Amino acid sequence: MGRPRKTHVNEGKAKIIEQLMAEYDIETSRDIQAALRDLLGPTIQNILESEIEAQMEQAQEEKQAYANSRNGYKPKTLKSNYGEVPMKVPQDDSQGTKPKVFAIIYFLHQYCVSLI
Repeated sequence: MGRPRKTHVNEGKAKIIEQLMAEYDIETSRDIQAALRDLLGPTIQNILESEIEAQMEQAQEEKQAYANSRNGYKPKTLKSNYGEVPMKVPQDDSQGTKPKVFAIIYFLHQYCVSLI
């Protein structure tokens, strides 16, 4: 038998856990799964938005004549242990900018977030 893992939750994480437990009235493992299911889509969407914004800012710094050519979203579906999660992948055609996070998820899991 291996040694038990030491887990350390810092003060910030402890506060987040307390807030989640209060918000979702978590008492069982099913309650935890329901909370994770509810948070999965918005969390990944936020990562996608942040990444495309950072890529566009970098492109703008490199080219002074850069024009914001963001042209909406492309619908995708992630499959997870909690069911399908509809996503809106931000697009910026003029720069060929696409969120790398989604490409990595697609490549590794073929739209399946099963590690969670």
